[in-house]
Amino acid sequence: MLSGVTHMEGTAPSFKHKRAAADLIGLLTGADHVVNRLRVAPRQVLSDRVIAQRLHAAFDEMPAVKSSAIRAEVRNGVVELHGTIVSLSARSAAESAAWSVGGVAGVVNRVQVAGAAVSPHDLARQMEADLCACLSLSTGSVQVDIQQSTVRLSGTVPSPYHRLAVEDLARAHDMVHDVVNLLTVPEVAEPAVSPQTREKPQRKAS
Repeated sequence: MLSGVTHMEGTAPSFKHKRAAADLIGLLTGADHVVNRLRVAPRQVLSDRVIAQRLHAAFDEMPAVKSSAIRAEVRNGVVELHGTIVSLSARSAAESAAWSVGGVAGVVNRVQVAGAAVSPHDLARQMEADLCACLSLSTGSVQVDIQQSTVRLSGTVPSPYHRLAVEDLARAHDMVHDVVNLLTVPEVAEPAVSPQTREKPQRKAS
């Protein structure tokens, strides 16, 4: 929990449980906002063929994903996504759609982003907006500068997880050849420890 925002990670057996967990955590912590990154991973075991069929159905319900050249390979319940898509937001949506399918044990997202050719300045502004939207970050918390296909990331993100996730998303764009990650993470103050607790005497064995 950072700056009044609670971040949730893990798995839930259904969307109903995912929503209920967010509501409960919000009540217990009094957080102003809950970033719910729980993945839906039902306990049911399905064949790879059935999972693949459900993946196609899930993608068909999402226009940004349906119109893209994405293929999914399923092995032992693990989905590997390949192909190209129009934006980082659509790439994240494809991964979320894959996680929403019952029986999926894991998702490996190898989808590349191939947007229209734009100037480095316009691409940087578009990437800033997409990165913040994909990871539920405050607008402007991540700044992007692009020079000769190298992305320079700066700004402040809530956790080390977000720092790595921003870099991974940036690398997914086909116009990006390298990333310099200068994002910072706020230090979390250690709880105060009283001298009595810190220097608690040890009892001698009788």
